[in-house]
Amino acid sequence: IDSYRVDFVDSYSRNVKQVVLSGPENRVNIQDLHPGYYVVLLRYNGEVYSNKLILE
Repeated sequence: IDSYRVDFVDSYSRNVKQVVLSGPENRVNIQDLHPGYYVVLLRYNGEVYSNKLILE
């Protein structure tokens, strides 16, 4: 698997964290993110996949 990028975007549309990963299994430390609503964007091979993340 080639490398891919994960972006965490807050409710103000600011990119607050960006991680570049490679391989089939990875872990991302999100302990430094403040509680709130985030959109997680995974970018791979020119495609963008998104999901919601709510931290309390």
